[in-house]
Amino acid sequence: MTKIPLGYNNREWDTPEYSIEGITYTTARFTLKDVKVNRYEIPQDVLSVPDIDPTMRTEMYGLQATHTPMEWSFTDVRDPDLFYVKHTKN
Repeated sequence: MTKIPLGYNNREWDTPEYSIEGITYTTARFTLKDVKVNRYEIPQDVLSVPDIDPTMRTEMYGLQATHTPMEWSFTDVRDPDLFYVKHTKN
């Protein structure tokens, strides 16, 4: 397994915070931030950001998440063994 090196521009996070917003049945916006570190974000007027659909629920796009430890994954709702993206802290 490849280990990502840590340094000034790639520090380990102290206080991670995430949000998940539903866009469509096939698209969700996952935002991950460190509460204690203010990082650069591309301005909204430069980057086209799709509107949120308030009728979308996390189970519609296969989100599974736990807070302690922080783990999350997006799976195929018809085949839960098929992971699109997965994060597990060892």
